[in-house]
Amino acid sequence: MKNLQLTKFETITRYLLICLFLYAAITKGMEFQKFQVQLSSSPLVPVILVKTTAILVISMELIIVGFLSVSALYLSGLLLSYSLMLFFSLYVFYLLNVPEFIPCACGGILGKMGHKTHLFFNLAITFLSIISIYIFITRTKKHSIDKN
Repeated sequence: MKNLQLTKFETITRYLLICLFLYAAITKGMEFQKFQVQLSSSPLVPVILVKTTAILVISMELIIVGFLSVSALYLSGLLLSYSLMLFFSLYVFYLLNVPEFIPCACGGILGKMGHKTHLFFNLAITFLSIISIYIFITRTKKHSIDKN
C-alpha cells in the first residue's frame, strides 16, 4: 500500500480525525491535572487508576494520529478511531443517564458542549469513521480483484 489513493471523503475524514484526536490529546495533556480531576469524578474509573487511565487515553489519541498519518497503517487508524469514538459515545450516553451530573473529561471546546450535543458530535464522528472504513475496504477489495 505504498501509494495510498484516498477518495475526497476519505481524505477529509482522515484530516478531520487527525485534527480532532491531536487537539483532544494536546488539550488533555496541557490540562492534565484538570483531566485527572474530571476522570476521578466518574464512577467508572477507580481512583487508583485515574492517572493510568488519563495517560492511556492521551496515548491512544496520539497513536491514532500516528496511524492515520502513515499510509500503511491508515486502516488500523480508522478502526481505532471508530473504536475509541464508539467507546466515548457510550460513555457520554452513560453520563446522560446517571442521576447526578458528572462532567465530561474532554478538554477544550469539546468539554464545553452539553452531554447531548457531545453525544451527537461523537456519533457523527463515529459514523464518518464507519463510512471511511467501508469505502476503504470496498475499494481495496475491488482493486485487488481488478488486478487478478
